[in-house]
Amino acid sequence: MPASARYFFHLVSDHEVIPDEEGIDLWNEEGALLSVIRAANGLIKEGLMSDEWQDWCLEVMDGTGRTILRISLSDFNQAQRIFSLH
Repeated sequence: MPASARYFFHLVSDHEVIPDEEGIDLWNEEGALLSVIRAANGLIKEGLMSDEWQDWCLEVMDGTGRTILRISLSDFNQAQRIFSLH
């Protein structure tokens, strides 16, 4: 059975980073993507998708510091309650 890896979920803007100091252990990058979806849903539920977060991204890094996913909080479509992944 493969070992899990630690992934970190940072909030990033052009001028600031709110680092995820702890990270979470996941089995693969697919698990990281599912965790991003859960984190985004959490941000939505907490009302953090307001205009003040429009220039921010949620950036997922693996334990080596490699960015595996970056999603712009500006890409959240309030009407459809979805993110555009590109």
